[in-house]
Amino acid sequence: MGFNATVVVMVDALTEIREDPQFGWNLAAAINKVSCFGGSVDVMAGNHGNAATVIECHHADHDVVVKVGGNYGEVLTNYPHRSSRKLT
Repeated sequence: MGFNATVVVMVDALTEIREDPQFGWNLAAAINKVSCFGGSVDVMAGNHGNAATVIECHHADHDVVVKVGGNYGEVLTNYPHRSSRKLT
């Protein structure tokens, strides 16, 4: 099923994100870092040091509850996914 990443994006930084040709690469690098080492990583764009923040990465077989506020996020819980879909 793959992996998922939770990313908080500052709406105030959308202009800088749109105009930054390296933002996508920087976001991908931040996701890779969080996936390998944990923690969270800010992604810059223009004069915004935290235009986006990678909060966490997890396997798609798990559900993660994340609280978001104050331009940041925090993992509240992480547990195995209990899908209502039937696999045949």
